Amino acid sequence: MIEQGSDIYIGFRNADSDPSPALPAQETLLKSRQKHVLAAGSLGWGKTDWLVVQVIIEAMSFKNNLIVLGRKTLAALKKSTLISLFDIIDHRLILKHDKQDQCITFINNSKVFYMQLDESREAVQKVKSMNIGAVFVDQIEEISENTWIACIGQLRRKNASRRSFATANPAGHDWVWKRFVKKGGMNENYFLVEGKIWREDVPPPTKQSDVKPIYCDNSNLTWDYIVDRLAQPERWVKRFVFGSWDNYEGLVWDMFDEKVHGIKPFEIPHWWNRYVVLDHGHRNPTAVGFFAVSGDGDVYLYDLHYQAGEWVDHHAGAIWSKIGEDQITRFLADPSIFHNRGGLATDTTIAGQYEEYGLFWDSAMNDVNGGLDRVARYLKADAMTGTPKFYYFNTPQVEPFVEEMQNYRWDDKEGVKTALTEKPIKKHDHACDVLRYFINYMDESVEPLPINRSPQWLKGKQSTNSWKVI
Repeated sequence: MIEQGSDIYIGFRNADSDPSPALPAQETLLKSRQKHVLAAGSLGWGKTDWLVVQVIIEAMSFKNNLIVLGRKTLAALKKSTLISLFDIIDHRLILKHDKQDQCITFINNSKVFYMQLDESREAVQKVKSMNIGAVFVDQIEEISENTWIACIGQLRRKNASRRSFATANPAGHDWVWKRFVKKGGMNENYFLVEGKIWREDVPPPTKQSDVKPIYCDNSNLTWDYIVDRLAQPERWVKRFVFGSWDNYEGLVWDMFDEKVHGIKPFEIPHWWNRYVVLDHGHRNPTAVGFFAVSGDGDVYLYDLHYQAGEWVDHHAGAIWSKIGEDQITRFLADPSIFHNRGGLATDTTIAGQYEEYGLFWDSAMNDVNGGLDRVARYLKADAMTGTPKFYYFNTPQVEPFVEEMQNYRWDDKEGVKTALTEKPIKKHDHACDVLRYFINYMDESVEPLPINRSPQWLKGKQSTNSWKVI
């Protein structure tokens, strides 16, 4: 805490607005000195209160500081974060609050600009125009990684800490998990504190004296509030009470399980049919899945090419390199690569460009709703065998597919939905689309005999591409 003079208090307050000591997890966060700090976990353990106290500390610790405080939507920021800030702050610290410019000026001329941090060009450009001393994001899991990178990319103010602070509720293996949980312990610039309002292995409280610090990271909560939270649907409780990063609402394929579907690579029998499936992109990643199908019809994703920012020649070379001497039964691709995008008869399609490198694609069936259901059937355990029909090889190359599957969610925009209108979020789904194209093909076709369209198919053909096997 910081005391400005003898009568201005900077710190936490209780429900009666009296000074209150920091909770243990809040104290740990305040003492941290890492570049990027995250408070995550369940609802109600004091994440937002810590965030706004940290805002005040950063503003008052450096004269003429410039701070960004944001959330995905301005409405949510005003209804939650700003209310917490104005409840806690001693208002004598505020020199001016300009609601039109969304700026709070402190008595030492430090400024806090509060704003929405969506992916709109206006929001990103506004951030990029600033010389920022600190960045604060409430519910960082709601915003995109690119938006966060744009914010921390402006941490260049000399007389400031140049740090970022954020809160989050776990949202699966998203980019926040990847940075702060998976890799955070190996990176000294990242610091994570997780809090829970109740421990998963402890029975619900029955009286206030049961709410002890060893069970609850906010012992100021009432026991009946905790009981009510624990009575919610199981998946909600896992995410918002126990702080699980792996279980949350909204997954399209919630039956996907790394422990079930991920297997150790093995030598694929030569007589199994192999397939190559393409979802082409440039700014977005190009995803190419390499599938093998057993005699029992089980599907195995054994390799993946996944890369953005490259052109057809690069992807074609990578595909042929992975095929090697294997014999491919069918090449399938997103139907959009056959569209003439320029509108002129002389324009070359993406499919046409691939043909220049010896890759001839068949159009996949792009049935979204039916395909989602078909994939789900392959992921579920079969009633007779007790095992699923789909597996993937646990290799670094296939990791982007796993990350997409763990974060492939329904679009939860407001509005009435039916089974025919509900759609997944159309983002970071390229490997998921590849799987859907292939399962659509498997479900709608008779298993063909292998056909010779491997690199040996090009024998005797003239080629100027040194990476082809001919």
